[in-house]
Amino acid sequence: MVLRFDLHVHSKYSGDSQSEPGDIIKYAQKTGLGGVAIVDHGTVKGGLAGLRAAKKSDFIVIPGAEIKTDQGEIIGYFLTEEVESRSLMDVIDEMRAQDAVISVPHPFDTFRFNRLKSITEIQPPVDAVEVYNSRCLFESSNKKALAYSEKHSLAVTAGSDAHHIEEIGSAGIEIPGDNLRTEMLENKSYFGTKNPLLIHARTSLQNLIPKRL
Repeated sequence: MVLRFDLHVHSKYSGDSQSEPGDIIKYAQKTGLGGVAIVDHGTVKGGLAGLRAAKKSDFIVIPGAEIKTDQGEIIGYFLTEEVESRSLMDVIDEMRAQDAVISVPHPFDTFRFNRLKSITEIQPPVDAVEVYNSRCLFESSNKKALAYSEKHSLAVTAGSDAHHIEEIGSAGIEIPGDNLRTEMLENKSYFGTKNPLLIHARTSLQNLIPKRL
């Protein structure tokens, strides 16, 4: 049996989303997903809350975080403790200490000021590259990420980058789900469709609303 996983979902703990972890799980189940990775900006709180919310179901939640380093953002999956560093290599070391799977999100989306800059020069020691992000404005950004993953023999991740519930499930990967970490490290398959431009405007407006947790 193959399960679909959206590997890039944000909750209210990101600050630019109002999505409750429990609501994320309910919606994802309705779309037919087998699991999601909740990877909030700078914190594992959303992922851990998602784990608790899914405890009595078969739905799989992968806790993680999208960390803004001094070189740009990277994602750590299977994190259970906060990552304190912000220097790229120190962040990678902290994630490795937690046996995380590490991926670079939207590395070639020039509209993302927080993307990992100059990935081709840095070539960070990561496990995977996000080759499809539904919020990338141009397909060329995703195609460049796929080409980079192939050139450097890296696994692929994909996700909706959902900041709103209805975005969940627009992109992800397909794996059996028997041994998540191993399957993610070996994965080369993904699916994805773009989210509407209006979604970006909604997120920008969300940034103006005072954060409530």
